[in-house]
Amino acid sequence: MSNAPQNNETAEPSTDASTDQPQLERGTYEIIQNRLRTYSDHLRERLNSLNSERREVFGSIPTELISTQRITTAHNCTARDIVPVGNKFIFGYNVHMGLKAITKVEDVFSVYEFSDGAMHEKSLDFIRKGAFEQEFFSLYKYYKDTTFQKFHLAGPHLYMVFQVGKTINDTKSFKFLIAATTRSNFRRNTISNGAGHTVISTAMEITPTSPSKIEFSWRPSVAT
Repeated sequence: MSNAPQNNETAEPSTDASTDQPQLERGTYEIIQNRLRTYSDHLRERLNSLNSERREVFGSIPTELISTQRITTAHNCTARDIVPVGNKFIFGYNVHMGLKAITKVEDVFSVYEFSDGAMHEKSLDFIRKGAFEQEFFSLYKYYKDTTFQKFHLAGPHLYMVFQVGKTINDTKSFKFLIAATTRSNFRRNTISNGAGHTVISTAMEITPTSPSKIEFSWRPSVAT
């Protein structure tokens, strides 16, 4: 009778943890993604329902893109800003003039009117009011680094902001008062001195910062 030893060991299936982990993470990600998508759809439905009720109560004017228009300038330029004034638009840009020594108003601004579904260029006499043209010429003559930056509307006033130095804080601005009757003609041009005062003058004053976005001043309060 043989007493040969028997091998009772059984082979166990091998598991690769490195393979199961990505599948587990992918499954968890899909669960979270599906939940977020469900919440998003539910929130969108609630917002649409709320907007429908708001329109029924208050009415609404839908906002939609009517058309796109192309503006052509006399020189290649870098567009900076455009602002509506009445039924006209003032377009501001910067042009590299090369050897040209004098920068004119038409080298920086152009005026357009929107009618018949298109933009039509109009005369710059719309903004050539008072001493503006002479002050504009002096600005570019004495500050070689002058570039137009932006328009800024604050109540009835329109600011034309120029950078005259190497930093964005080196600015000058023309301040126009738009006529209260039609809001389409400038009555006079004034210059802000940057300290909250308005100087009705043709003298340029350096503004240390751009025009404020709000029409009031914050006043610090002390808790008692």
